[in-house]
Amino acid sequence: MKGITHFTLGVAIASCFPEAVEAAAAGNPLYFVIGGAFGLLPDTLDFRFVRFLYPHHTEIAPDPLIPDPALIAHAIADSLTDAMLSKRTIRVKLDSMPLGEDQWLRYHVHFDVVARTVRVEIGDSVDTGGQPLAPPPIPKSKRTATVPLGTDIHIEYMASTTIDIFDGPMFSMEPTRNGSINVRFIPWHREWTHSLPIAAAFGLATGFLTNVTCGIIAGLAFAAHGGVDHLGQLGTNLLFPFQKRRRWGLGWLTSAHTFGNLTFTWASCVLIFWNLMRAAALPASPITFGALLLTALAPYAALKLTR
Repeated sequence: MKGITHFTLGVAIASCFPEAVEAAAAGNPLYFVIGGAFGLLPDTLDFRFVRFLYPHHTEIAPDPLIPDPALIAHAIADSLTDAMLSKRTIRVKLDSMPLGEDQWLRYHVHFDVVARTVRVEIGDSVDTGGQPLAPPPIPKSKRTATVPLGTDIHIEYMASTTIDIFDGPMFSMEPTRNGSINVRFIPWHREWTHSLPIAAAFGLATGFLTNVTCGIIAGLAFAAHGGVDHLGQLGTNLLFPFQKRRRWGLGWLTSAHTFGNLTFTWASCVLIFWNLMRAAALPASPITFGALLLTALAPYAALKLTR
């Protein structure tokens, strides 16, 4: 899920505690700040720290001025073969191709499980916002290359990956007992940082430094982040350190799923509104939370059903 979704969910969790609402009304937003901050913390740790400390064995740095899809495809296939022959995990880092201050050359990597091939296609140059600027600087006949793989592969996430702006992704080529290779996308993401035991540890530490309510809010907001992310296909490692690696998610949506992000964000806003309304010194409202939530989500449900 997007950062705004996790942040809003963390704030909504804080709003469920009367002590937090009373403190905010008195001018102390600490509980809400903790809820939002810990809702964001797992991804903040991953993308600001863990990704830069996670080691890789092979780095593929294509030339943006003379891009060669065959070289990229062969380098990926060679890394996979290395993993198969050595019986050890090989991590491959794919670099982006910067062309200027606000221009990048996009390329696509596609693993075909059935055909046992990897295909690389050079795409358009794009700006930092991802908008196409110009076609690639090579003939159309040389923009795509397909290279056979020497073993069966299993794709943990999506078969196709697009590399364009900023930093490129990492793949982990992991040999399995049956002789195939498990291709894992960004293996450093959603591991220990999305663990429920780690959420409990953060909650205990926060409670020790502040108070019990702050600790509970911090732990729940951190845990909710991992729980929501587990609805996606990439999955999480919810039981680290008792579980060794990231497990598949439920596959209901992706982090970029517009409807899913809007639904969670809007539902969190509705929950915040409900909790603030309950705490306000106003006449009792005849509307129940269920009716309020149903009314708030009705436009999104209608939009989803009509698409």
